[in-house]
Amino acid sequence: RADLCSKCQHRYELKWLLDISTKDSHFIFNEKLYCQTKGIPMGCPLGPLLADIYINYLESKLKRRLEENGVLYWKRFVDDCFVLVNENTDINKLLDILNSFDVDIQFAVETEKNHSISFLDILITRTNIDVNKTGLNTLPIEVLHSFLTITKRHMSIIRAVQYEQLLNILRLQYPREKLNNQKSLMLVPILYPAPTVLLSSSCIL
Repeated sequence: RADLCSKCQHRYELKWLLDISTKDSHFIFNEKLYCQTKGIPMGCPLGPLLADIYINYLESKLKRRLEENGVLYWKRFVDDCFVLVNENTDINKLLDILNSFDVDIQFAVETEKNHSISFLDILITRTNIDVNKTGLNTLPIEVLHSFLTITKRHMSIIRAVQYEQLLNILRLQYPREKLNNQKSLMLVPILYPAPTVLLSSSCIL
């Protein structure tokens, strides 16, 4: 269209291309020609992208309602969702909330069996472990030392604030005065590092 500015022209052309790709699909079944009016043809390269965009939009609209009805944790890969809920949550009510958003897009739900569920070909098992606070103080000293050492080496990935919060929790469970045997002393440099003293050039002899 020549009556549009360049920006609007690009939008118009993009919409036209999307309409052709998603609404002008034909197939033959039992020697009859059909036109697909809804959905995206199977195998269409646009499928995963449009699914991700739409489900992201759905999540943004329903996030508060889902959390108010018991959703604690929600992670998604394209259109497969992994959800943790409160113990007394009505799963059917959550499913109704999701399915009421668009009658043409209906979700199915799979719940855990024997405390396990498969997600993206990975078997996830829920365990009930009675731990106090972080539970890290039940680990062997050697394991905890290795864990903290590896964590410190990857500070570019782990936020410094989060690492310091972890150390503060551990300091409550491992007071300095209780780290007095040979094994526990290896934690001292990590949990209670010596203060760093900065000297100016004029102080150096």
